[in-house]
Amino acid sequence: MRSPLRRRLLLAAPAWALAPAAWAQPARPFAARFEQILAEAAGLPQPRIVLLGDSITQQLRPRWLREICGLPVLNAGVSGAGIFDFDPLLPGLLRACRPALVVVALGVNDGRAGRQPAAFDLGAWRARYLDLVRQVRDGGARVLLSVPLPLEPGKSSTGYFDAALVEKIRAEVRALAQAQGLPLSDAQELFGEGRPELTFDGVHLNGEGLQRWSATLERDVRAQGLGDCARAHA
Repeated sequence: MRSPLRRRLLLAAPAWALAPAAWAQPARPFAARFEQILAEAAGLPQPRIVLLGDSITQQLRPRWLREICGLPVLNAGVSGAGIFDFDPLLPGLLRACRPALVVVALGVNDGRAGRQPAAFDLGAWRARYLDLVRQVRDGGARVLLSVPLPLEPGKSSTGYFDAALVEKIRAEVRALAQAQGLPLSDAQELFGEGRPELTFDGVHLNGEGLQRWSATLERDVRAQGLGDCARAHA
């Protein structure tokens, strides 16, 4: 039997987004992961904090960041997802979940190798990113932008990405936060010369990396003054 949350999503989403052809995309596991996100959301009280991201975000479940400021955290990290992959399903997800805050932690997968920087349409990427932010805000939620984490060079998965393009995308997120007056979570201080290695493959965080990044996200979410954090400073 479909859950009430799933039924609301089906009613909210446009028919083309739910047609079989929409699921028959190259990243077919995306659909299965989205179903899992909906199932997890059905068991959480409202309002919620939603982490919208990729496999790096998905790593945070289930051990990390269950609750912040007394609000449950829904991990909507989808392995392999980039900024364009949430197009068909984000509106329905927002209507169903009604989040208080959405943390947008996307961008690394948009810098996959094979997309030469000269051919990468940064303008189209920027427009889609801003449209995603607009949808979240129009739905009544606040937004916290998370700068994509940097790559650690010389490891097994680093070569799948164009390091220069990833840095462009990281800089763009910072610029968009400043231009739009949006809060920013930037974990750059965790990386760099003299810092411990925080990934096991150059992209995905190891145990220490997960601990440090989750602490950074929690700090920056708390600074938004939601839930118990608002009452504590009242």
